[in-house]
Amino acid sequence: MKNYLLLISILSLTACGGSGGGGENGLTPAENLFGAGIGTGQTPTHLVPREDGAGFEILSFGAWGNVYDIKENPNNKIDLRPWGYSQLTNYSSGALYDFIGQQKLHMQENYRFAKDASVANSTFVGPAIAYHTDNSQRLLDSDYGTMKLQFGQDIDNTRLEFVMNNPANNLTVTGSENTRMLFDSNRGNVAVGYWTTRGGDPIYVGYGSKR
Repeated sequence: MKNYLLLISILSLTACGGSGGGGENGLTPAENLFGAGIGTGQTPTHLVPREDGAGFEILSFGAWGNVYDIKENPNNKIDLRPWGYSQLTNYSSGALYDFIGQQKLHMQENYRFAKDASVANSTFVGPAIAYHTDNSQRLLDSDYGTMKLQFGQDIDNTRLEFVMNNPANNLTVTGSENTRMLFDSNRGNVAVGYWTTRGGDPIYVGYGSKR
């Protein structure tokens, strides 16, 4: 994850080299891409289309001072492993966002561990996607935003916040019911999935790093 964030920072600085002057010391990667003071908090910025190193289009937004990349999924299928669903299939023309392949592979391969005492009184922040489904778990559309996961001294005392581009999709959850958390071996990074048993409610997926 640290290597990935470093790569994103480099890409952001490169993208802003022409218009930003290259001498904006002290700005975060998000500010270098979106402007001073923008993208430093939990609310996501607008999306900016860019190209990755292989020439594929990605969509970037800023939050927490970082730049996060997502993509529009042209395959009409979303693989939500390891968060409790194997696959969702889209059948509408709504926007269908997804994490880019490298991110998803990293989450699936590296986040395998349960929480332990080292996460007490800590906060994890990062990007998130909300997937809207119908009662048959068919995918309608999606939204992008951020997640913040906070632990108390009792590591079962959690608060999970999603702040999305569309405020109607914002969500705050206390406790761990319907929430799956998987950590890397050092408990410095986490992947989170949240869903309810009510058909049609959004499914939220995100990942974050300890602040």
